[in-house]
Amino acid sequence: MSLPSFLIDRRPKPRWPYDGALTRPSKLSQSPSSSPTPSQAGQPPQEQSTELVPEKKEERGLDTGRRVPVPLRVIPKADLNHNLKLSPRERLHIEVLTRQLPKNNQEKKLYRERLQVYHLGSLKERSMAFLKVAAIASAALTTFVVAPAFLKAGSALWYVATMWGTGFVPGVAINYWTKPYVTRIFLELPPKARQSSKAAMEYASNLPRDADLDIRYMKPWALESSLKARISELEPVKSGFKLPAVNLKLVDYKSRKESGSFVPKAFWVDKKSATGKLSKDTIPGLWDSLYKQLMRSSEDATATKWKKAATKQLNTAVAS
Repeated sequence: MSLPSFLIDRRPKPRWPYDGALTRPSKLSQSPSSSPTPSQAGQPPQEQSTELVPEKKEERGLDTGRRVPVPLRVIPKADLNHNLKLSPRERLHIEVLTRQLPKNNQEKKLYRERLQVYHLGSLKERSMAFLKVAAIASAALTTFVVAPAFLKAGSALWYVATMWGTGFVPGVAINYWTKPYVTRIFLELPPKARQSSKAAMEYASNLPRDADLDIRYMKPWALESSLKARISELEPVKSGFKLPAVNLKLVDYKSRKESGSFVPKAFWVDKKSATGKLSKDTIPGLWDSLYKQLMRSSEDATATKWKKAATKQLNTAVAS
């Protein structure tokens, strides 16, 4: 026995796997035996409504189950696990549900953690590295090729020793002259200065004495090494004829040396940082003010030292 036609639900199935809350109210199918009433005989034909409560036709933004072709390329992909096996319809449904999530929960991206304020220059840096590598190659060639050859040929032992020592002279001289050269200097930014470029520039233009610097120099085997120090831990060297030329030194060099870490005692930095193609990722204009601040640190330290000595003498005279 079949059900009457008005009890059969002929709604089209929705495309998405929703729970049906977004679909329009159900409609009763129209009976094929229905005919217009006599009161409507003289009126133009109108669509017969078989709903319990007639509904006004109006456009809605809800899903009515219509099949609307949506190209996959216009919908952004969701972050799904690659090992998860989904059908194209399920994957598209997840993407539709997840692409409108708010982005307020994402962490704010920091500007930078440090700024490069000084660079020796790529040409000078590469030249120093080439000379160091050439010096090491010269010493290795003399040790493993030249000296054994002369020794096997029956040369005097003092002559072979002299020739072997001569092969190390270029390496020692190059390392001695280039050891204090600073290749790059980075300024470490505190958390408050990492929020934006404006905050970083404001901090770099008015540096405190406890600002951290990352000083880079080149080892004898042409690899880069770093030394972290504060502005207050660096003092300029008095002008004069010094070999090699240095203009900055570490205040706590002895304590660092006793701790077992190998650090140079003095450095050499130029008044001007390299610019243009010779410098990479260097913020222009910051090194001038930092260089002046480093050169004034010794004057401030000397004045403080004299003030302390004068105060001590005054207190001794008053006590006596």
